[in-house]
Amino acid sequence: MIRRLYDLAPNWFRQMWPDVVRRRVVLEQYRSLSTKPELLADIALRANLFVPIRAENDRQAWIEEGRRQLAIEIFKMARADIDLLWQQIEKRPSNPGEK
Repeated sequence: MIRRLYDLAPNWFRQMWPDVVRRRVVLEQYRSLSTKPELLADIALRANLFVPIRAENDRQAWIEEGRRQLAIEIFKMARADIDLLWQQIEKRPSNPGEK
């Protein structure tokens, strides 16, 4: 499913951003995200990317999965290095009050 989604991505971009200049700007802005590993780590944490879904009902599970899929799409568009992303997450204090 994920592979199929990214096979369609170039066509999606051509449809949503028909002006080649604007399309290039959007793609370059996504690529610039790879220089912001802390931001990408935050997106991963907000999307609960590395933990199992523990939803109380189907609707909540669908929402959680949608968040995950969007985070994955952002990482792919940014060409993010997952190892660097994980390093940022591991640097976080385990307790919110720690520095």
